[in-house]
Amino acid sequence: RDFEREIDILRTSRHPRVLKIFAACVQPSRGVVALVAELVDGGSLHDALRGEGVNGHVDARARLGVLRDVCEGMDYLHRARTPKVVHRDLKPQNILLSSGPPGKPRATIADFGVARASPHTNLRATCNAVGTLAYMAPE
Repeated sequence: RDFEREIDILRTSRHPRVLKIFAACVQPSRGVVALVAELVDGGSLHDALRGEGVNGHVDARARLGVLRDVCEGMDYLHRARTPKVVHRDLKPQNILLSSGPPGKPRATIADFGVARASPHTNLRATCNAVGTLAYMAPE
């Protein structure tokens, strides 16, 4: 069920900072789930911050660019997209980086497995705590 929700959110999202999908297959009776998505070839932000992955060490200027990309993607999900989406598990492991020009990786938000779409304009009201504890908002 979470996978189907993730597919629906990604299928209906249109923003360069949100992972694009091209095809999906869900056959729960056979235990088959597959997702064909754009290639984001630079590894995760988590890897880059540790000096691993295609981008190696990400300097302060590149980090600001990644932050800008993530903010643009989240702004789209929270304000411009209909229905609005709360990611609920935004963390460095779920931010993918393109290899791009040296020192200028671009960020793409991925892993919408626990995300929720909401027609409401107020996205703050939540009932259950979901996500990775270390990255949860303090509210």
